[in-house]
Amino acid sequence: GNDWIFRIERDSFLVILPDGATAVESDAYTGRRGERGKSFVRRGDGSFETTRRLEPGEGFTVAVAWNKGAVTAPEPTVMERLRGLLARFRLLVVGVFPLLLLAYFYPAWKRKGKDPAGRP
Repeated sequence: GNDWIFRIERDSFLVILPDGATAVESDAYTGRRGERGKSFVRRGDGSFETTRRLEPGEGFTVAVAWNKGAVTAPEPTVMERLRGLLARFRLLVVGVFPLLLLAYFYPAWKRKGKDPAGRP
């Protein structure tokens, strides 16, 4: 992050990829948010190190891309699946389902839900 309130004298980063993954592309940036400063060195072992002190508000970002398929996404949890279903059927849940409830409960209320005549 870039929200440090103190100086960072030196910063380094080592990229360790999982078995079967190879770095296809990598880059790094130093400076304030949005800047693309190049105050770093890239070493042959996959590490990056700043070449100057980072002032308060500055950060060090490293981005690495690896070969497709080297990392697989985890299986979704039950809650993630439920959220996906609700998102997929949002019109049904928000629009049609309440109408179905109304279509059932309004006639039921008309038949049985009213107070008998003559009672306060």
